[in-house]
Amino acid sequence: VRLFDADAKHPVVEAHVRMYCVMKHRPVPRPLRLLQPDDDMGGMLFLSFPTVVSHHIDLHSLLHPPTDARYSTKPSGLVLRQVDGTTAGRDDVICPVCGESYGTLKRWKNHVRYQRIVEAQDDYPVAGTHLSLDLDEIERQSGVGMRPTKDLEELKEYFSKNVSEVICVVEGID
Repeated sequence: VRLFDADAKHPVVEAHVRMYCVMKHRPVPRPLRLLQPDDDMGGMLFLSFPTVVSHHIDLHSLLHPPTDARYSTKPSGLVLRQVDGTTAGRDDVICPVCGESYGTLKRWKNHVRYQRIVEAQDDYPVAGTHLSLDLDEIERQSGVGMRPTKDLEELKEYFSKNVSEVICVVEGID
């Protein structure tokens, strides 16, 4: 969404932006996380210049078709962003052996590889340790490593069947 203040004589100051999605099956506006401007930092806008507001459609987005992905950490009603796991703002993957958490599957796999070296050198038993983990099987089961969508056509079909509207709210002082 591209925004700007059309009235240059009386600019909107302290502007903030939020986005909501209204689904056809549940006509209640539900929040969408913003990537630009970052809603973790208040979603501040400077409307004297054209500004692009963007929501990233990832596996946590309401605009993404549902998947059978079984995450190690459940959203529990929270509105999440996949990019937060990538930038270490939140952990998405939990090690089933030691309970350590990691932002990405790649970081967790590196942890398991290192722990396997340590456990093999210290003659740990295989059962119940990192040595017993099948990384490829866990990646397939978790769904974390899968692509978010197959293509744009899948998104268009999902939108036409399920999404009623996307609302962008800008508020500020006139």
